[in-house]
Amino acid sequence: MTPEQVAQSIERQKEVAKRVSKASLPRMLGTLSPFYDPGKKVAPAGMDAYCSSSNNLSQRYP
Repeated sequence: MTPEQVAQSIERQKEVAKRVSKASLPRMLGTLSPFYDPGKKVAPAGMDAYCSSSNNLSQRYP
């Protein structure tokens, strides 16, 4: 890659890092809060079915 392409690639990586941190920071702060209680979180739809079907993972992947 040319030096110009390297500089552009680095700038793109910085932009992606900014977007990812901007999207994930609020969620991380919520879970790091001393008032966070995972017991109060609602399980996603379909989680019960997934958990009950994945109980036999050792049989599926010997």
